Amino acid sequence: MMKLQIAIISFICLFSSCKQTESVKSTSNCSDYTLAIIKDFTGLDGCKWMVIINEKQYEAINLVDFYPNVADGKSIHIQFKKRTDLASICMAGEMIEITSTCDPKSE
Repeated sequence: MMKLQIAIISFICLFSSCKQTESVKSTSNCSDYTLAIIKDFTGLDGCKWMVIINEKQYEAINLVDFYPNVADGKSIHIQFKKRTDLASICMAGEMIEITSTCDPKSE
């Protein structure tokens, strides 16, 4: 079982590190972006940070790539795609990949 978990985590890290779709939009108009809240799910086995969108939990495979200083309760604006081709040991929500972010406070 431990080998399977290591293989899954290695696959996720390898697969997500090849993506070069990151972009940050600096504008006060984030109307094309989804408002999400970052929550700490450390108490659940295999979980850490989850993204809450419309009261639904998602596990973002590349959250720390966009937000290296993650904080519980932080509001973010993201564009994302669902990743049904991936699995996680957390199993608390669907897997997503953040494709872009928007900071409404930037000018």
